[in-house]
Amino acid sequence: MSAPGTFHFDMGELPEQSFALETARIVLFVPALGGSEQISLNVDLFAEPREVKADDDLGPYRMQPAYYTEWLTISRAQLRSRGLNALDGYRLDYDEARTPKGQIIEAPGAVQQDSHALWTRATLSLTHLGGARYRVETEGATEFDWTFRIEAEAAFDQVMLRDDLVNSPRLPDPAVEAEFAELFDPALFEAGWKKQGPPDGGWHDYIARPVASGDAP
Repeated sequence: MSAPGTFHFDMGELPEQSFALETARIVLFVPALGGSEQISLNVDLFAEPREVKADDDLGPYRMQPAYYTEWLTISRAQLRSRGLNALDGYRLDYDEARTPKGQIIEAPGAVQQDSHALWTRATLSLTHLGGARYRVETEGATEFDWTFRIEAEAAFDQVMLRDDLVNSPRLPDPAVEAEFAELFDPALFEAGWKKQGPPDGGWHDYIARPVASGDAP
């Protein structure tokens, strides 16, 4: 299923390519009960695959760039409400060149195309469109001198909570559910526990998916 938006991508070796989007979603991952103020904000923007003519001798080259913010964290205080508009107005301006000398700060995101390329600079903005939809605008460059520019309409897909304090309980934990209710209005979500990991072990995550549409807050 395609998603509204366009992924502009330039690897340098080929002219800039513009791709339709296959996936555009936002996921929040919350470490529960451990006292952490940080929430992982995952923005996944994956292009639809396409063959691009690279060279007469080499033939077509399959491209499907994928953008993701696997290491991006926000504070709980940055959630502007308990509604679906909680991320409205979020802005990121990352530039590796501004990192203080001697300090190591991991890039908050990367682009994948044949290999994994960390950002060297990137801007990202989220604007609530109503319901569980956001406009995402992002642009930047990677360690391989690739550049990207993406405009998308992304789904606020889910909020996932895991009890890091006890290394994920094997049974549903009411305290985790209560913590979710502090962050978001449960009436706007369908939520439940899902067992993860191997059948003879594993853990349970509490996963909440928005149910509202239209102009719900």
